[in-house]
Amino acid sequence: MDLTPYKNCLALTNSIFIANEEKPYRPCCWFKTYIDATDVDDYKNQLAKVDLKYACDYCIKQDEGGSYSYRHQFTDPEELIFTISFDNICNLACITCTPSNSSNLIKEFFTKEDLVLGKDKKYYLQIQKQAPKKIDFIKTTLANTKFKKFRFDILGGEPLVNPATYEFLDWLAEQSYANKSGVGITTNGTAYNEKIVKYLNSFAWISIQLSIDGINDEFEYLRYGAKFDKLEEVCDSFYKLTENENFFIGSHYTLSWMNCLHFAKYFNWAQRRYPKWNIYVSRLQNPAQYSIDLLSIEMKTKIYNQVLSDRDSIVNKNYDDCWFLYKEHMLSTSYDKYDAELLQHGKRTLTASDTFRGNSHEKLVEDFLKFINHKNTDDFKNNT
Repeated sequence: MDLTPYKNCLALTNSIFIANEEKPYRPCCWFKTYIDATDVDDYKNQLAKVDLKYACDYCIKQDEGGSYSYRHQFTDPEELIFTISFDNICNLACITCTPSNSSNLIKEFFTKEDLVLGKDKKYYLQIQKQAPKKIDFIKTTLANTKFKKFRFDILGGEPLVNPATYEFLDWLAEQSYANKSGVGITTNGTAYNEKIVKYLNSFAWISIQLSIDGINDEFEYLRYGAKFDKLEEVCDSFYKLTENENFFIGSHYTLSWMNCLHFAKYFNWAQRRYPKWNIYVSRLQNPAQYSIDLLSIEMKTKIYNQVLSDRDSIVNKNYDDCWFLYKEHMLSTSYDKYDAELLQHGKRTLTASDTFRGNSHEKLVEDFLKFINHKNTDDFKNNT
């Protein structure tokens, strides 16, 4: 196959994604190969040896079926992008997350089993101590870079409850290139910090991206430990900051089979309440048992048409793109295989989680199972 578009992807030269892993570095979040490096030169040398056909599999498969993959986000040859997870400190235990990205999940996972993905408890506890090493890597890279324009996308855990976030931003605000730096923060919407206002005077722009995968009870199930009324309160506080011309806000909806049928409800809520923001839509790949990739195109088409009929009319151009992305992930993809066994495995893992948490997923997924006319719906109830 022709790998030229992937060899020329700006993520390889203009982006470093720093994950909560033993080997933390890679060009972007979908790149399959992780790299452990002592410095940026070591990182570049190792990256040059990576098999792109394997590492870029996500974008390759998306491009085969659609017109948009993640590589299209890298457009500015003059900008260096850091996407940073300092560590896994988090106040929630989201159903699709792992101990790598939520310290709150460590206790739960290791109550149920001794090993998680072949790693012991100590591995996940050590992630909470990674921030100093990662910050040093960023500082060293910036000290030797020729780039003049920078973007820092901060992930988690939950960055707004993590002291490392503010330590780094306080340092960044003092640098000579601070006014040429943009800062994006992805947050679960449970915390608001007034320090964000102070940073508005330091950086070229600040963006808050709220991870919201549903509304009301669905949000509280998927984002376990959060309350929807508190989320709206935090969203309202951030939304007021849009009066500043260098502050932007939006939300991030991660599609799984648990919530793909409810996207219109989410869209209608957001457009009515927050007309100035936009919605970015991505597709969950892991845990695989919750991914829409286990559905056939026929099933996803049926879901897409129903969701389209449920949405409000688009009255705001800020919301145009989310429907393009929703369609790309649902229909314009090379993934077209119904995996009933994997779906059943997803139901079993939800049941196991519910047993530990005293929760119930049945109401959440009941309409989904009925909608796709799954012939084994009764079997799920008997076998999970």
